[in-house]
Amino acid sequence: MQSTHRWIQCDLLRCDQGEWGYKPMEESMGPFYYSCPLSYLEAVPLDQYGGNAEWRETVAEHHRRRAEKRAKRTTA
Repeated sequence: MQSTHRWIQCDLLRCDQGEWGYKPMEESMGPFYYSCPLSYLEAVPLDQYGGNAEWRETVAEHHRRRAEKRAKRTTA
């Protein structure tokens, strides 16, 4: 049986004077970005694949705050 590996990774892209560069980052590296879709967290469970629990909680909090802001706009 083959083992399955999953992780969450963000690739930062930058173009400087026509030259492209990138920085691959997985969830234990900084700088941290919190707009990661919640479905990614569900697809890569912390208890099964490991990861950064503090970062994941901050991602969840980011989405909670955004949902609250959207709810306030629709009720105003």
